[in-house]
Amino acid sequence: MAKFRAEKLRILARYDIKPSLARELGRFIATWAHFEHYVQGVVWQALELNAEQGRLAVREPRVTDRLDMIRDLGELEGMEMDYVLLLDIRKRANLLAAKRHLLAHCIWTFDDLAAEWCALVTRGSWAETQEDIENYPTGSKTVEPEARPVTVKEVSEWTTQTIALIEDLKKLGDQHRVVPQPSPRKSRSRSAPPNPTEDQGG
Repeated sequence: MAKFRAEKLRILARYDIKPSLARELGRFIATWAHFEHYVQGVVWQALELNAEQGRLAVREPRVTDRLDMIRDLGELEGMEMDYVLLLDIRKRANLLAAKRHLLAHCIWTFDDLAAEWCALVTRGSWAETQEDIENYPTGSKTVEPEARPVTVKEVSEWTTQTIALIEDLKKLGDQHRVVPQPSPRKSRSRSAPPNPTEDQGG
């Protein structure tokens, strides 16, 4: 992803991004949510929990940590699994997770000179290896943000890569065991609360 220096005091936050970019952002974030849900379902399956039990008992750390959990559970239980593929999924997911977090939590601006929509990055520091570039920023990005151009084509490709992760995840392990799906909500009977108008003295 290309990057350039955001001019100090010239950053104007925008929400009116063009519809084609907004559409691809939505597709990417929704597809990523499905991927995370599928990973969580594999964790529940490895623990032999149904979806309701899993949602109650199993926390949801970063997706890479959950993929590590699948590997550890698989090795512990002696499950047949393509561990080389799982490692590849983890590496690809780690890169895509950073893009998803950027797009889900950034603010947007438009660079009039380059005619590009940009996501603003305000965490981390500027690399010190670019001293040979004239006027290259230094120090914290909190003080001087980085503006990263984001194109419709890039986001569409990230969605395609996430779909490929989902398909590869389906290849792991024993595929005749279905990943748990969300269970229908059960109605629970509750005792009626005490009537505050009744005489409590009896």
